Amino acid sequence: MTVNQTRLIGLLGGMSWESSALYYRLINQAAHARMGGHHNARSLMFTLDFEERQSSLPALRRSSDT
Repeated sequence: MTVNQTRLIGLLGGMSWESSALYYRLINQAAHARMGGHHNARSLMFTLDFEERQSSLPALRRSSDT
């Protein structure tokens, strides 16, 4: 696959920054191994704040109990 034929990868991060960084690194290492040179994967990462998700769970549970 040439550079012009690469697809855009969408990544959803946020459970922890450590896992997001690990996935990003592994994907780009694979792209580099495949294409060589200074290539990276075409990617877009959206990171959620896990604390916001975690703190909203009790409120969701309470509203579903009614």
